[in-house]
Amino acid sequence: RFELVGKDLVAAAALDLIPIMAQKSIAAEKCPIASRRGDADVMEVVIVGAGFSGLLCATALCDSGVRLDNITLVEAGSSCGGVWRKGGVGDYPGAACDVEAYQYLPLLQRVGFIPSRKYIAQAEIGAYADLLARKLGLLPRVRFNTKVSSASFIGDACESALWEVITEVGETIRSRHLVMACGPLSTPKFPQ
Repeated sequence: RFELVGKDLVAAAALDLIPIMAQKSIAAEKCPIASRRGDADVMEVVIVGAGFSGLLCATALCDSGVRLDNITLVEAGSSCGGVWRKGGVGDYPGAACDVEAYQYLPLLQRVGFIPSRKYIAQAEIGAYADLLARKLGLLPRVRFNTKVSSASFIGDACESALWEVITEVGETIRSRHLVMACGPLSTPKFPQ
């Protein structure tokens, strides 16, 4: 289910979580479980994916009062935009969006961006995702070229849920909230 927020469609489930996250704990504190496991720093939110879903989720959280330094976005690719990024799944000759740019691209007024034409191509959409992240101050919070190998709920001794995200290289990131914003188009499926 999606709801209209301004001119943007946002997943209703994400909208339901944002006030809860903002209300529960604005600042990540030291956690007894994390202390026993080594690194005691706990992020408020880890968002897996820096496509439009991840970027919009981070923006909505910041707008609701969650401090940006308590949010980490983990992105498998080398830039923002998910399927639209350069080298992404949509990186093939002639790839474009069949929805008008003014309807498809989020937060155009806030970013101050004017699409080059009514139906824009993959390269412009990917570039816009990077621009969106830069203009909204999200880029420093994105860990690029980082794949998640596992995400586990490890307890709730920290007033709210505690998640442990482990990357492909063995790095551990802990957070009170975990948002999976890795789109359904992130892995190509070829016919058998």
